[in-house]
Amino acid sequence: MLYVGSNDSIEKTFEDSVRNRFDVKFLGPAQWFLQMRIHQHKDATYTLDQHRYVLNSLQRYDPDSEFPERETPFPPDYIFSKDNRPVTDHDKLIIEKRNSRLPFRSAVCTLLYLAYNTRADILFAVCKLAKACICPGELDYRALIWLFGYLKRRPSYALKFYPDGTSNPVYDICTQHCIPYSDLTVFSDARWQDCPDTGRSTIGYMIFHNGALIEANSTMPTPVAMSTSEAEYMAACSATMATAHICMLLYDMTYLGTKQWRESTQRLPTIPSILMVDNEATVQIAKNGKLTRKTRHIERRFHFVRQGQQDGTHQLHWIPCESQLADILTKTQTSSKIDPHLSKIFCTLPDHLISTEI
Repeated sequence: MLYVGSNDSIEKTFEDSVRNRFDVKFLGPAQWFLQMRIHQHKDATYTLDQHRYVLNSLQRYDPDSEFPERETPFPPDYIFSKDNRPVTDHDKLIIEKRNSRLPFRSAVCTLLYLAYNTRADILFAVCKLAKACICPGELDYRALIWLFGYLKRRPSYALKFYPDGTSNPVYDICTQHCIPYSDLTVFSDARWQDCPDTGRSTIGYMIFHNGALIEANSTMPTPVAMSTSEAEYMAACSATMATAHICMLLYDMTYLGTKQWRESTQRLPTIPSILMVDNEATVQIAKNGKLTRKTRHIERRFHFVRQGQQDGTHQLHWIPCESQLADILTKTQTSSKIDPHLSKIFCTLPDHLISTEI
């Protein structure tokens, strides 16, 4: 069990009250939790990583180290589709026999835990592969092996948490594009109609608090977007709803138990959270509040974005694609395009934390 306090005095009071009622042992500052390593560095930054989990997974599913290393999470020509699945039971048996050493469903579930905790760079790939768990085809196995090769190439990425809110890559992005910086900064992106089976669009978002990634998601909402801007608007809606929940948590962590806490407001006394998208039409839809011939079909529930823009809960700003960190959650790209994003989202563990022990 983990616990946190805003200062040492509060933590000591909590420990004493628990110790008086229960026979417990306090282990001090957390170092490992649910296979995630928490490390404090000399510059007062923290890192959260699953390096050992990656090595364990590679040993489990590639014990002979046969998978070649890769620079990207997905093959550049891979498109998830029902057409990848085997047509007959005979084809299915052949594919399963050919890949009997790699249990597809087990491997994907293992990687899902990694993707949703500390490795958002593989989230898009794992979510696509998860849809093939019931009946994977040869191309799906090839994509899974490729993904393990990517992890073998880059096993030591970690999330970094900063003591100063202005000394991080997200602050630098905001400064570069003259966007006001907020403690809560969000990137959202969409890939229009990338599913050949349903015509639905993949959306993704990343939420940063003081420059550290705290939540990421890559999904495919039910409505079929009729335009690129609508797909981006759906992504912005999902991002703002998730951000609203984060704001409630931060508000409770700051004011719960004090006289300042108000159940009706629950708004932090800071500037609105900043949502950055790379589609100018999406920004204008949220700002102008007008329905046009091209936007009147957008479902009303997605105007949650517009309402938040008007009441000051969040602000939308346009950024170019080269600064859109959420790009890696919606599409397959070459290493030259994803590497600049990865350097801003993650840090590489120092040598003394990189262990080859399993």
